[in-house]
Amino acid sequence: MIEARPGDPRSPLGLAALLFALTGVGALIVQTLWMRELRLALGGASTAISATLAALIIGQASGAWFGERVAERAVSPLRAFGWLALGAALAALATPHLLGATTALLDAQYGTLLAHPARLAFARGGAALIATLPATLAIGALTPALFAACLGGARTLASSGVALYALNALGAALGAALATFWLVEHTGLRSSLACGAALLVLAGVGALFVAQRAERVPLRSATLADEAERAALPRPPAWMAWTAALSGFGAFAAQALFAQALGRVSNQSAYAFGTVLVVALVCVGLGALFCYSLSRRSRPQLALGVALAVTGGALLVFPAYFVAVTGGLSVFSVAAPWPAYLWSFGALALATAGSVLLPAACVFPSLLAAAAALSARDGRSLGAATARLLAWNAGGALVGALLAPLALVPAFGLWGALACVGAAYLLGALRPLAQATAPRFAAYAAILGALLFVIARPYAQPALHIPEGERLLNLEESAAGLVAVFEGDDGRKLQLDNHYFLGGARDRVRQERQGHLPLLLHPNPKRVLFLGSATGSSASAALAHDVESITLVEIVPGVARAAREFFRDENRGVYDDPRTRVVSDDARSFLRSSRLKFDVIVGDLFVPWQSGSGALFSVEHFANARARLAAGGVFCQWLPLYQLTQDEFLLVARSFARVFPSFDVFRGDFYGSAPIVSLCGTARESGFDALRELRSRPELADRWVARAGGPMSLYVGRANASWLDDGAFESDATPLLEFAAARAHAGNAVREPFVGLAWIGFSRRILGDGSPEALAGGGLQLQNASALFSAGRVAEASAAFAEAEQLLPAELVRGAPPDSSAAELWHTRSD
Repeated sequence: MIEARPGDPRSPLGLAALLFALTGVGALIVQTLWMRELRLALGGASTAISATLAALIIGQASGAWFGERVAERAVSPLRAFGWLALGAALAALATPHLLGATTALLDAQYGTLLAHPARLAFARGGAALIATLPATLAIGALTPALFAACLGGARTLASSGVALYALNALGAALGAALATFWLVEHTGLRSSLACGAALLVLAGVGALFVAQRAERVPLRSATLADEAERAALPRPPAWMAWTAALSGFGAFAAQALFAQALGRVSNQSAYAFGTVLVVALVCVGLGALFCYSLSRRSRPQLALGVALAVTGGALLVFPAYFVAVTGGLSVFSVAAPWPAYLWSFGALALATAGSVLLPAACVFPSLLAAAAALSARDGRSLGAATARLLAWNAGGALVGALLAPLALVPAFGLWGALACVGAAYLLGALRPLAQATAPRFAAYAAILGALLFVIARPYAQPALHIPEGERLLNLEESAAGLVAVFEGDDGRKLQLDNHYFLGGARDRVRQERQGHLPLLLHPNPKRVLFLGSATGSSASAALAHDVESITLVEIVPGVARAAREFFRDENRGVYDDPRTRVVSDDARSFLRSSRLKFDVIVGDLFVPWQSGSGALFSVEHFANARARLAAGGVFCQWLPLYQLTQDEFLLVARSFARVFPSFDVFRGDFYGSAPIVSLCGTARESGFDALRELRSRPELADRWVARAGGPMSLYVGRANASWLDDGAFESDATPLLEFAAARAHAGNAVREPFVGLAWIGFSRRILGDGSPEALAGGGLQLQNASALFSAGRVAEASAAFAEAEQLLPAELVRGAPPDSSAAELWHTRSD
């Protein structure tokens, strides 16, 4: 595929193929890990992610401009490339340390910046830019330097240059796949970063070795112009520069928008988002290879115009096509075990997003070929011109990465944003089509685009799947995701990203209990913090206690707005209470950066397999929570057992035990098939006696926190060595949970969730034989009855229920009406 000089086994183009592939793999490994590190340090809020992504693109765009200077002035661009690769490797290894320093400075101003979200986002972007700039400058300069070292003539750029561009993209796809699917989980963040840096070192050393022998082997192909020609500084025409920017803008905007679209039907795990990135990079490589195959047979300006027009038309059609392919935006699932989900979801991404990304990937290579043709006509060198196009492309990428999620989606919705990007591509196609053919063909393209817009109606496609029998009350689309409010026979419910249920009227009692229980474990709670607010029902429990302040931290601003407006009855108006403060930020970031102290901190039910959620179950996060507790404070982390396997539950418990060695486990309900539990620890060095200190509140409606003995029946047991072994735990350096949970949730439901009789058997181990409270045993039997009934063992369920009646006060079970928070249990009462 690569042009080589006959008889020269060490052709610089052959070397370039290897160097482009190595740098693609190494750079994407490094950058994928940086995004994870930046999310851990600066938060996972949409504004923080956009700011950090912008910082990376600014660094690489600046690097491309720097690479242009290298292309103009370096005596040996190949040697310059070698030193840049070595510098990039060293800077990549130093980035985590620089990030730690910038984060510490940012944390010192966090309290002031929190009141000004725009300033906070700008400050986070600045911290990310400072930490990553040395490495991104070097990485961004690698491609222009290597182009300058190996490409000189028009024919070389139009053929070999495009092929090298393709190899770089395919190498990047391999790097993204390695970082996402294997390296991080199996080697940890630091070792993975070292692996990516080692590949950059290998590329740099190889380039320096060959450059050292440049006296016997010329560094460039035989078509390279002389020094006088290289000294000329050709500038690409303005329309080419703008087209390069359009290519970068469209590529990054489309990737961001496709990630949102596929996120509405996927499980949003690190695997899912990694798959989207890999598919996008593979499409870039394949598109460039296609352009390479046509390099000798096509008219480059015509190919450029056609690529722009086809991409624009495909973007206009995409919403209707995607809705049809996904069955009206139904959640994607497969019946086969892992890794069938990964392959099937990759096929879906390729069939949908790939249909647009493939023609889009032909735009920039076609532009390079068009620039080559122009240079051949004018008899000028290509080094600086190519570098400038790369720089314009990177600048456009910056605009696309910011404008699409932060401006276009809120203004026009996801489908409207895609239509806007499609229109930009169609407008960009007019000039090259008019020059390559005739003005009437450009007019035909414009008319065709208008017809596609009218026929496909991207603006009229549904934004989400509406369940049968439910009515959509409100819908908000933003960079943070899609927030919807539905109303049906069982009341209103709040939903995120098309399928993540955040709560509603039906679950109000259980959600309030998630707030009451930790508050009852503290003798006098005054300052309360809720990490994750959802509908606000859990936080509303604090209104029944004599608290002075309630802080709600919610990462998705639209969730807080919907809860305030549509769930006022369910949350008792907690959002409008004068004691309440709502913080729009990442829970982990708030805990680390804030200097406030709280008597009670409550962690919501976080989805364990969602990308980034594993950090909310790590040792570092739990340590931050403990640091924010006032003297005698209580931290309670709720866990959805129906979304965890036993191994994953133990992984979280071990992480919790490293910060709260003497913690207690409570159940939040008596469901057998979908139970929730909490891990409760205290800041006291001596720990606390949960059963002795647990209080009840007679004035409350929920019997399990109001009646004597009710709270104690929720007790499961205390952490001890009999069940809490020395196995693996979750940490920032060795993230395990989100990958393991994503594999377990590869289909429509969690494989082997820690529920039912498996949880009951484990609960007996936690409780032990010497429990001081028969009430705890009664609560265990209530849940056992529910689990047995769910398993179809009705007679045994009745016996377990009868035993629970003997152990618990009559007002809780025997003489009480059915309980909506333990629906399965009450079916056994008729037996």
